[in-house]
This record gives sequence, C-alpha cells and structure tokens, in this order.
Amino acid sequence: MLKRVLLWIFAVVITLSAAVFQRLTGPTHPKRVEYKIEDSTYKVKLPRSGESTMDCIVSLLLPDTANATLYF
Repeated sequence: MLKRVLLWIFAVVITLSAAVFQRLTGPTHPKRVEYKIEDSTYKVKLPRSGESTMDCIVSLLLPDTANATLYF
C-alpha cells in the first residue's frame, strides 16, 4: 500500500514539474532578454508567436543614436 501511494506521489510530482517546465520554456512563451547599452540595462520579452495574418511587432527601447539589426 505504501509503495503504491509513493508511486502516485512521484507520478504527480513529475507531471507537475513537466507542466511548469513547458509553461516557462514552451515555443509560444515570450523569450526574456536582457541587454545593456552603455550603463543602462534593459529587460524585454520577445514574442515567439503572433497572429498569422499580421506581422509580429517587436519593439526595443534604444537610444536615438543606436543602430540595431534583428535576426530571426
């Protein structure tokens, strides 16, 4: 009986762990990015999915003098 209960608890822990991992790293979850320009650090979330009939908008807080290239 004890072995059966421990097996059930183990199965629930594994299932919940997999669900949390999928939620945090799944393909549609935004990618968290941190970048630094001079002395300022910025944290943003980049979308990994969007509406298929529209372009996905990506915006970053950059100084007016900065140049950037987005590779996807």
